[in-house]
Amino acid sequence: MAIASDSEHRKKLCLQLLQEIKPLERGLTCAILVQKNEYASELADYLRQQGGIPAVAESDLNVCVDNPVGLALLAMAKVAVHPGDTLAWGHITMTPIYSLLEAKKLTQPFQFSEYFLNQIYTQGFERTYEYWILLLESFLSTSDGFSRMRARQFLNAASQVDQLKTRNIDEFIDFMQRYVLRDTETESTVRIMTIHKSKGLGFGVVILPDLEGNSIAQRRDGLAVHETESRSVEWVLDLPSKFIYELDPVLKNHVEFETAEACYEKLSLLYVAMTRAKYASYIIVEPQPKDSKSNNFKKLLAVTLGEQASDLVSGNLTYSGTYSCGDSNWFKRYDKEKDNSSGLGKLPVLDALNLKAVIRHESQKPSADLSLSVSAASLFESESALEYGTLVHRLFSSVGWIDELTLVNCSKNWAQYGKAAEEVISCLKEPNLKTVWATTKPELNEVWTEKAFEVLIEDKWISGIIDRVIVTRDESRTIIEVKVYDFKTDIVASSEDLQHLAKHYKSQMTLYRKAISVLLNVDIKQVKGYLLFTKALTLEPIQFVV
Repeated sequence: MAIASDSEHRKKLCLQLLQEIKPLERGLTCAILVQKNEYASELADYLRQQGGIPAVAESDLNVCVDNPVGLALLAMAKVAVHPGDTLAWGHITMTPIYSLLEAKKLTQPFQFSEYFLNQIYTQGFERTYEYWILLLESFLSTSDGFSRMRARQFLNAASQVDQLKTRNIDEFIDFMQRYVLRDTETESTVRIMTIHKSKGLGFGVVILPDLEGNSIAQRRDGLAVHETESRSVEWVLDLPSKFIYELDPVLKNHVEFETAEACYEKLSLLYVAMTRAKYASYIIVEPQPKDSKSNNFKKLLAVTLGEQASDLVSGNLTYSGTYSCGDSNWFKRYDKEKDNSSGLGKLPVLDALNLKAVIRHESQKPSADLSLSVSAASLFESESALEYGTLVHRLFSSVGWIDELTLVNCSKNWAQYGKAAEEVISCLKEPNLKTVWATTKPELNEVWTEKAFEVLIEDKWISGIIDRVIVTRDESRTIIEVKVYDFKTDIVASSEDLQHLAKHYKSQMTLYRKAISVLLNVDIKQVKGYLLFTKALTLEPIQFVV
């Protein structure tokens, strides 16, 4: 355990140890574990600048929300799904995005919402944002490489959402706000990370230069939250001063418990830090003042390992310290070719001539084989019909089980969506459709909305999104029936139209039925299919071939 005079000296000792051990040249993995990301970045800069050490601070980068471009792009999604979000709309009006919307005559939140949602539902998140970012590039300075990099990273995150086969905007916003990018993990760099992030990892060499701090037996600052044995919150209190709470037995016991919990967590953290190394650990601390009463990591190590000063040696490097054990020249005899921790030996060389070809399954979407005859004139009409259908499906996707109160709230909250909302609410009110939206036994009936799926059926990879699924179980939780619903906004003028459309969509529903059978591992006979024609307020069962 090395002793450093101050923070700068701790950094200097880190550099000297790395220059002496030369872990990367010897093929050793190396990590420097710290308590805070700020110190990790500071130390990485020091090692790169002062010693040319390829050090990387592995702090999590929230690349979608740590820059103006990402925040503006996310504001678009927030307005799209919540047109009444005045804060998000105000954000947009203060960015170059608003001038783009003015050119498209989308100067009202609900206008932009319908336009943007149509893009999302037809093109996906990545393609939609790629379109807007290309338009925004003209507003970025040619020297603003950071914003352009963040825009590319935003698109990469959006593509990951598309891979989840979802069009749920709220899920997208939540994903993007939580999305983090970590620097590349590689054996050619010294990795500097927090002790928390090192859990489960192992390295050839570990340096611990950041064990400073206050007492490990110290509760977290903030409100006191007291929980019962079942982990439910019993009470919350802004604690009074120590003089007062020590006079109250309940508060005193609570503080003592929280202090013990904090101490346990700190000791667990120290255990993690000191057990990451495969060959050698180096601890660097500043001396503890003699009059200090802090029972911190340094005090614990001093009491455990000893405090008597001595010269420590590591190869040709000599420095002041208090404790060491093992071979100080271990790294000079290290042979990376002998470091075969996996015990697997060398991988066999593959013979390309004898490799068997891998069969790639054909991809198909349930709607891919559908074709409709349309007039040539309709090809030149506006996209309003498509946008309308998209909005209808989006409103349906927010409906779980419906009761009178929920229906009243829907009518109130959807007023801004006009005819699309009226059509959806008419379906929710229609007595003949009651079984689609209501149940007397919610504990035995599970409802899915906008259910995305990927499944292999008969050597074909099927992907799609089902509008609504109701899974019914018996008292023993065994599935007894599954109902699959697909919403159609087609105009139905007669019973003949209804039969024609049902026949037309049968192949799509057949694939949905097979997919659900595979996903839930149930007999396909238990899966029923229905087409709900929203304008005709009609539920048409599909007659499947048994």
